[in-house]
Amino acid sequence: MLITDLQRFLPHIARMAEKSLRVKIRRNAKPPNPYRWEIYRGPVSIERSMQGYPAEQAAAEAGYQFMARLLNRKSAAKNRK
Repeated sequence: MLITDLQRFLPHIARMAEKSLRVKIRRNAKPPNPYRWEIYRGPVSIERSMQGYPAEQAAAEAGYQFMARLLNRKSAAKNRK
């Protein structure tokens, strides 16, 4: 089901899908550090690593740590308002 189908039938679920964050690991470089992470909100990449990682697991851990910091910054900004 596409996002547009969701919007038509279940608008609240479509809004949640558009706002959800996820980490994606990519292997797009040559060794010794071929793995990089990207953070997506819906279909759009909003952040990506500038450095490579030697293992997929290392890139995933760094990506999730960055996403946690990103969420903490956003929640702190909301609490200030």
